[in-house]
Order: sequence, then structure tokens, then C-alpha cells
Amino acid sequence: MSWRRLRLLQPAELALSREAARAGPLRLEIDGAEGARLQLETASWEAGRLRLQGALSAMPLRWLAPWVADSGLKVNEPDALRLGARIDVAGAPGAAGELRARIEAFRESGDLSIEMPAAGGGVELLRAGLQTLEARIDVADGRMSATASMRGGAIGTLRAEARAPLAWTPAGAFDTAVALEGSAELSVPSLAFTRALAGEAWRFDGALQARLAFAGTLGAPRVTGRIEGTRLAAEQRELGMKLVDGELAATITDNAVVIERLRFASGQGSVSMTGSLRPDERSEAVLVLERMPIPLGAGQRLLLSGEARAALRGGLLTLRGRLRADEGVIELTAYDTPSLSRDVVVVRDAAEAAARASRRAAERRGATQAAAAEADPAAGKGFRILSTLEIDLGDRFRVFGAGVDARLVGQLTLSGRLPDAPRLNGTVRVAQGTYTGFGQKLEIERGVLVFSGPVDNPSIDLVAYRRYLPVEAGVSLSGTARVPKLTLVSKPDVPEPDKLSWLVLGTGSDSARSGGQNSALQAAAATILATADPSLAGPGIASTFGLDVLSVRTAQVGSTGESGSAATSAQDSIVTLGKRLTDRLFVSYEQSLRGLQNLLRLQYEITERLSVRTKSGTQNAVDLLWTYRYD
Repeated sequence: MSWRRLRLLQPAELALSREAARAGPLRLEIDGAEGARLQLETASWEAGRLRLQGALSAMPLRWLAPWVADSGLKVNEPDALRLGARIDVAGAPGAAGELRARIEAFRESGDLSIEMPAAGGGVELLRAGLQTLEARIDVADGRMSATASMRGGAIGTLRAEARAPLAWTPAGAFDTAVALEGSAELSVPSLAFTRALAGEAWRFDGALQARLAFAGTLGAPRVTGRIEGTRLAAEQRELGMKLVDGELAATITDNAVVIERLRFASGQGSVSMTGSLRPDERSEAVLVLERMPIPLGAGQRLLLSGEARAALRGGLLTLRGRLRADEGVIELTAYDTPSLSRDVVVVRDAAEAAARASRRAAERRGATQAAAAEADPAAGKGFRILSTLEIDLGDRFRVFGAGVDARLVGQLTLSGRLPDAPRLNGTVRVAQGTYTGFGQKLEIERGVLVFSGPVDNPSIDLVAYRRYLPVEAGVSLSGTARVPKLTLVSKPDVPEPDKLSWLVLGTGSDSARSGGQNSALQAAAATILATADPSLAGPGIASTFGLDVLSVRTAQVGSTGESGSAATSAQDSIVTLGKRLTDRLFVSYEQSLRGLQNLLRLQYEITERLSVRTKSGTQNAVDLLWTYRYD
């Protein structure tokens, strides 16, 4: 708490001696007119007896800012909550004296406003609608009692009371080993205010009721009672996880929570849990899934049924069990899928941007602790879920992407940290599927996918053929989904040009082909021979041979007559090899596959618009080129 100034409103009496001290009455203004006022009627200590009587009024909630700063409470609004307090203490502490006291704290004015993430992005304020907020401690006749109550339109009601004897140890300290008894009732119409505590990742809602009883001692209280929840909901927006229509029935016995029923619906499925949560880190539960959607990332879908056991140790939840996939879809993401850079953050409004900036600054201030936690995998990780779940893929598990559309069968193990870093391990086979390439849909004859880590990048061993032809040609796909390797195969085995021709055209290479068929073959050859991903570490064919250009195209070629008109003309495929020798000089060589044309070209850029080009071979010429661009 930071007080800028204190102002004495009237003269106050202060008396000090060897045997006694006394002050009051005292009227004090704290932190200006917008702050609080302290009224101390009397404060004295004489002959081992204490007398203290006074009141505090209009205490701003911002005085508690160090304790509420991380909870999302807004403390600086004009209508923010203001508290009052009264104290009346008389007597001598300790076993030899009699102590009487009443200490009260209560709401005088204002309301609680909680800042939390909004459903459509940004932030919104939730007002508690406080009507009552008070707490009181009474000490009299060798006993002490405490009561608390709260009532608010948005946050519900709370009533609690507790009683215990007032006792002292032989050393004169307050004794916490005395028996405790008490009760509490809680009714929360909506858990929406917990979003301020949960942050942006999760959103919770629903109603909660609890009836509790307290026993044991002040130093080691025991809680028993019952907790019920209705219309519970939990949503993780980034992963697409949404749990709704939740129901909770639980009992508390000696501080252990026994969950009789906790069930959520999700899509057409559900998840339910029974078990116990114990304060001594021996918490265990049984999860039953029925067509439960499991978030694995964008483009992935997995519906599971089965049973799993969970064990909670500190902040680590371990899942083990056997499940069956009712349905699954894994999309094999292409290497060139567009995505935002990691340093780009999209926000919906200025308020959310400011909130993000504040959180980023806090993260930077804690960089040292974060680095230490990273060095120790067991430290600073917060709540984690680790899984070892055996999954039967069933008969409705599909993989598609990278040309593959297949139904898989087999066994997998889902492991890793959930839900943000899942891993799949196991071998599955293709029960039925196709591979699309070169404009043809090929039937998969053999297919094995080996998952050994990321869910979207399995190793591939796949052979697919174009069926019902004299020569059944196809492809063999190996490598991984992100970096596939493609080769040609055929039954019976024929030379590579024939494999390509039977695959693309459905005929042998010795059959007459039209210009369109030649173009199809050239495109297929380019797919096989060239690297499709320029970002891969391995070089393409052109760069392997130190060239800048390596291409295949179709054109009309032939010899020319004396008049310059074409004496003979035919459509042929032309291979072009090119290399830029300097910034201005480019050399290329063209050769037709039928031998009708061969040309050596040199082109020199004189200026940005003017260049000279020479060619020698089946044609000899010198061209002066001037270029003008209209755009």
C-alpha cells in the first residue's frame, strides 16, 4: 500500500509513561479526500491490558492492489468497491487474562468489476452486482467465532461460520490445536468470472452449489460436505475443444473429494469421470469416453471411445488406457501451407492489444525464471497432461493429403504432452485407398504408415498402380508425408519412358502422340525429375549441374527455306539449359528431342530496355531488342 499523505483532522492526545501508553481520540485522513478516514476513539496499554476502539471508512480497493493485481479486478474506477471496518478490543491476552473483542469488515459502497476475455475477442467487464459483503470475528467468554457473508447478482451467495475455544500455550502463544466446528454454504449462478483467473486459453461457465462442514482443529481443519454443479462448460478456443452440459456430483470427506459423477458432452460424444482428489497427491480417476472428440490440431479429427485411468501428482496428470477410434481423420499438411510468422500477433481491438502488451512485458520480466524452468523440465511447467494411451484405429480412420486418400487399420499409442504436443507411435496399414498423381487416380496395392512422433508427418511405404491395362504402371512413394520420394514402377517391368507413358497416357512410348499428350508427359517428367519444394535442403536438378534454367517445353520446330518461311515444320519437345554468366550476360542451349532444332543463344543487356541477342545453330541471327512496359 502506498499512501501519498496523512492529514490530522483535529488535535490528538498522546501520553507515554513507564507503565502505560495512551492515544486518542484521533481523526486522520489517509491519501487525501479520495482516500479513507481513520477514527480512533481510544488506544491504550496499561497494566498488561489492551484497549483499542476505532473505525476505518471508505477504504479504496486499490489499497489491496498488490494482492489483486493478477486477478483481473479493476480497482481504479470511480465506483470501485470501498470497504469499512470497526474494531473493539479490551482485556489481557494470555491464559491469565480475559480478552473480549469484535472485529468487523464490510462493504460501504461500490462494486467489484472483473476484466476478462470476451467471447468475440478483446476484453469485457463483469460486474459482481454486490449487495452484501461482510466478515466478523467475536471473542468472548473464552471462545471465538467468525462469520462471513456475501451476496451478488453475478457471483452468487456465500454464508460461512466457524467456532473454536480461545486457548493459549504455556509459552503464551495462541494455541491452534483447539477443536474447530463450522459450516459454509456457497451458491454461484455462473462461473464466468473465473475467466479472469484462467486467462485467454480457457473459458469456464456453469452453476455451482456447495454445503460444507468444518471439524478438526484450527491448525489442521477437516472439511466434509457435498458439491454439485449444473450447466458446466469449458472451452479451449485455440484447440477447438468445447465441453458443454456438464454435471458434477461430489462429496468431501476429511478433505478428500470423491467425484461420484462428472460428465461433459462434446459434439455427439461425451466424457465422464469418477474418482477421488486427495490433498496428499494420491488423486486417481477413471475416465470413460464415448465418441469423444480429441483435439489434435488444425485439419485433424479423432473420436475415441473406451476407458482410461488418470493419476494426478502435483501439477502432472498421467493418462493410461485402451481406446478405440470411432472415427479419425489425419490431414497430411503440405510443406507450402501458408502460415503467419511467429512474431505476428492478430488482435481484434485496442483493448486486447494493450492487454497482450502488458502480458508480454510481464513475461519478459520473468525471463530469468522461465530460463531456469526450461533448464529443469520438471520445474515451472504448470499443469501438464502426459498420456500413454493405446488406440485401436477401428475401421473408420482416414488419412488424406499429399495425394493419399486411404482408410487405415492398426494400433497406435498416443503419448506426449496434451493437448498442445501430442505424439503418435505405431505402424498401421492401408486397408483401402487411392493415390492421385499425374492426373490419374491410382489404386494402392501396398501401404504402410509408420508414426513415430508428430501426428501429421508419418513415414510412408506406398505402392499404387493404374489398373486394367496391358502394362499396369504406377508409383512407389516413400520418405515422409512432408518430404515424399517418388519413383516409377510397373507390372511387367518396362523401361522408364514406357512406365511414364503407360502411367500418364495409358499407352506405350512407341505409340503416336499428339501435342497434348506430349505436354502431359513433360509435366509428369518435370514432377518426377524436379524438386517441388524449393525450401528443401537438397538441391534441384538445375542447381545440381550449376545451371539457372533446366526446362522442357513443346514448340513448332523445323528447317527454313531461303525466303525464311518454314520448309518443314513439326511439333517437338525442346530441352533448354541456361546459365547467367554475369548480371548482364545470359547463355542458353536448346535441343529438340527429335533432332530438328539446336540453338546456342547469347543475350546481353545493354540498358534496362535495350538488349542484343545472337543465336547460332539451325538458325543464325542477331536481334536488337527494345522493351517498353505499360505497367
